[in-house]
Amino acid sequence: TDLHVRVGIATSMILVHGDGGDPAATVTGPALAMATRLQAMAQPDTILVSDETRNLARRSHVFSFRGIHVIKGFAEPERTWRAISHKRHVDRFFAFGRLNNTFIGRGDELAIIAACWQDAVAGKGGVILVQGEAGIGKSRLLYEVRKRTRFQRAKFLLFQCQPGGSHSALYPLQQNVRSDLAGKEGRLQASDVAEVFANQSVHDDEVVDIFSFLLGAEGSNPALKEADLKAIREKATWAVRRSIEAICERGPLILVVEDIHWIDLTSRQLLAELALFIHRMPVLLIMTARPGSEIYSGFRDLPHITLKPLDREETRQAITAMRPEIGSATHSELISMVEEVTGGVPLFIEEICQWIAENAASITDRLAPAGSSSRISVFEGILEARLEPLGPAKEVARAAAVAGNRFNLELLRELLPEYSDETIGNALETLIEAGFLIRVRPSGEPD
Repeated sequence: TDLHVRVGIATSMILVHGDGGDPAATVTGPALAMATRLQAMAQPDTILVSDETRNLARRSHVFSFRGIHVIKGFAEPERTWRAISHKRHVDRFFAFGRLNNTFIGRGDELAIIAACWQDAVAGKGGVILVQGEAGIGKSRLLYEVRKRTRFQRAKFLLFQCQPGGSHSALYPLQQNVRSDLAGKEGRLQASDVAEVFANQSVHDDEVVDIFSFLLGAEGSNPALKEADLKAIREKATWAVRRSIEAICERGPLILVVEDIHWIDLTSRQLLAELALFIHRMPVLLIMTARPGSEIYSGFRDLPHITLKPLDREETRQAITAMRPEIGSATHSELISMVEEVTGGVPLFIEEICQWIAENAASITDRLAPAGSSSRISVFEGILEARLEPLGPAKEVARAAAVAGNRFNLELLRELLPEYSDETIGNALETLIEAGFLIRVRPSGEPD
C-alpha cells in the first residue's frame, strides 16, 4: 500500500520535564498540543500550520488559508493555514524580515562598492570580498547595494553557500535551480535546467548541456561522461563565461556569492576562473566570508572590505531607529547597557531591542528602583528574566559567559563536569535559537 503522511506545525512555548537530553523526558505545552490537533485535522500528504507559524514563515513560504477552527483545549479559535511551497528568489535575509530598519553607518564601505560598480557599468568589471563576523551586517550591506543600484543594473543574482554544502558540486547553483522550480518534484531533469537558464536569458544548448551534466540532471548529454576532468573543467569555465555574457547583453550585472567559507570545490574553481576575466565585462562580483575562515588563497588576494562593529554614536542611532520608544532620555541607562553588551554588532542590537520592546513593562519596573545600581547589574536582571524559562540552558549560558565571547564544547565540559555532552549540546541549540549565541563552524563543515 502507498504511504501517506500528514503534518501539524505550531509555534509557542513548550515545557521539557526532566533532563532535556534524556529520550524519556516528557514534553508538554501549547505548541505540542496545537501541533497535535493540527496534525489530526490535516488531509493526507499536507502540512497544516498555526497562525503564528504562518506569520513567522510567510516571507519565505506560500500558504493557503484553511479557515478558522475551534481547537480543543484552546480558548480562542485558531486561523489555520496549509503550507504550499517555498517562495522563489527569497533569500534568508528577506525571509527573516530584517529589511525595514534604517541603514546606519557603513559610508566608507558603500563608497568603495559604489566606485567599483561605476567601473563595472563602464565595462570594467571587478571583484570585492566583504569580510565580517556573523551578525555584523554583511547581508544588510548587500541589501543596501541592491536597493541603490536597482535603476542601473539588469540583474542581481544571489547565490548562498551553506554549511554542509561544501561536499556537493555547485551547491549554490543547485539551490537556486531548485528554488526556481518550486513545486516540481522528483529528480532534476535537463529540461528543468534549460527552463531556469532561459529565464535568465541564457539559451545556448551547449551551456545547458554542460550545467545539466555538472548538476547531475537526468537527460544530460551522455557524451560528457566520456570526457576527462581537464576537458570538463575547460567546458565549465567556458559555460560560465558564456552565461555571464548572455545575461550582460541586457545590461550590467551584480553577482553575489555569500559565505564562501562554506563553498564547494567546483563552485570555488569556477569563481576563481570568473575572477580572471571579469574585468572585461560589465559585472561586479561580491563575495562574503567570515574572518579567520579557511578561504581559497586566490580570493584572499582580492580587494576586500572588513566590516567592523558600529561605533558608539552609530550604535545609539541604530537603537533609536529600531525602537524610538526606548531612545528617550528616560531610558539613557538602558541604552548605555545595550551599547556595552552588544559591542556594536547590529544583529545583537536588533535582537536585544526587540526583546526589550516586547518586555517594556517588566524592564521599566526593574529599572525604576535601580538608581544606584550599576549598569551591569541592571542588565543582568534583564538577562536573568530572559534565561529563566530555558531550563538547563541557563546554567550553560552562565558557564559560557565565564568562558568568554568564543568557546568550544571541550571548554564547556571542563566548566560543567556534571552535564553530559548531549545535555550541553541541547542547551547550546536552545541558546542559539533564543538569540544568545551564534554558532561559528569550521570552514565547510557543519557542527
